[in-house]
Amino acid sequence: MDAGRLWGGGFATARVAAVVAVPGVLILQGVLDIRLVRRALLVDVAHRFAGNYELTAFLAALAATGLAHALPLATPRPLTFL
Repeated sequence: MDAGRLWGGGFATARVAAVVAVPGVLILQGVLDIRLVRRALLVDVAHRFAGNYELTAFLAALAATGLAHALPLATPRPLTFL
């Protein structure tokens, strides 16, 4: 496994998820009038609701990358099932 490429791709994916989260929140709340749930947030540090969703999406994508890195290290033959 090439950890550098995995984490590079994971960081790029996290950034895209964060960039998509903000217009997603604005469209859902402003245009479609759908109320989003605050409990879906992992973090509540930004002073904007969309900013909190952005940071949550970023951290969730990095957590998924960490899981994708850990699983092949913990299994005896990870490519057997792929």
